[in-house]
Amino acid sequence: MKQAKALQETATMLVGFGNLSFQPLGTVKLRCGKESNESQMLQFYVTDTADTAILGAAACETFNLVQHGNKNRIDSKSPKLGNLTKEDIISEYQFLKKS
Repeated sequence: MKQAKALQETATMLVGFGNLSFQPLGTVKLRCGKESNESQMLQFYVTDTADTAILGAAACETFNLVQHGNKNRIDSKSPKLGNLTKEDIISEYQFLKKS
C-alpha cells in the first residue's frame, strides 16, 4: 500500500465560476501521464469542495489534450508579415475590430 503524500501549504487563492474565491487546503505533487506520453509531475490544489477536479491549461498542454492554434497569428517578427503594413492587416481582419 502506498503512503499518502503530505499536503504542502499554499498562499494561493482559487477563484471559481461566479468569482467565488476560496483557500485550498494545500498542494500535492503527483506523477501523472497518458499511455502515449511520458509521465510528468503535476501540482494539484486540494480543496474540500465537492466539485469535479479539473486540470489547468499547462497540464492539458503537457498531455496534448489541448493545443494552441497559431495559424492566423502575425506579430512583428513573423515571416508572414512580409511587406504588409499595419493598415493592410487591419483591412484584412476588419471583422476582429467589432468586439
